[in-house]
Amino acid sequence: MLQHKHYSPRPPSSLATAQGTNHVDEKYQLLSVEPVQDLVFFNYHEFLALQPRAPSLVINHFPNYHVSEQSETFHTTRIVRIPRCYTRPYSDIVPQFSTTYPGNEAGAIKNEEGEDHTLGTFEGHTFGVTSQVATLSNIISEEELRVILDKINLYLVQAYNPYSWQTAIESMIDVFCGGIFIQILNLLGIHTHTKRIVNKLEQYTLQLNKQFESRGRDLKIISPRRTGYLSVCKAVNTENTENHAFLDVLTNICILFSFPF
Repeated sequence: MLQHKHYSPRPPSSLATAQGTNHVDEKYQLLSVEPVQDLVFFNYHEFLALQPRAPSLVINHFPNYHVSEQSETFHTTRIVRIPRCYTRPYSDIVPQFSTTYPGNEAGAIKNEEGEDHTLGTFEGHTFGVTSQVATLSNIISEEELRVILDKINLYLVQAYNPYSWQTAIESMIDVFCGGIFIQILNLLGIHTHTKRIVNKLEQYTLQLNKQFESRGRDLKIISPRRTGYLSVCKAVNTENTENHAFLDVLTNICILFSFPF
């Protein structure tokens, strides 16, 4: 996530000084001067859980609400979310996700050399005191995850870039036709450029899931359309020490994985 900038107060104005400290132009100048801080990116999905007489736990994996709470899968899998990133081209209008490995973000909470790797429990699940997700590196490597996220981001740019020539042509025709061109295409079962690329992304996630299954890995990518393109999720099976995970992409990219604890 991006940290807010702290701005130094404005220099005093002659008008404000003449009016006194209660003048509207003067009141904010009474704040202490703070240096401008750089923006720092971190995973905005994680949060801290306080512990009495112990370091706070970093909550960085979550329940798998993509399945029924009564199912066995719900109790044996967890979600790790990869956040949206707004420093990539067109990221304000096109969903784009961070390709930084969870726990390696510039603003992540990290262990200093020699620090204690404390673990604790929160709502029945085990967490550490850093942003690093335990056992995640055994489930999916940094390079493999980056390749997947780069591919997802590429599909999203191709699909939702409003300045592409395909989208521009379809939009102009739709305007000239009084807004019925897209409706006619839908009636005829013909997909727009955006729909075609989104379908390719769906096929890509399905192919990845088949590859994971054929290799005996419980790593699954959940369609980005199911999560609103806000994050990508990864799910992990908690019953097994093998490499089990799901990856969910939409409102966030979520990785569903299995924890050995």
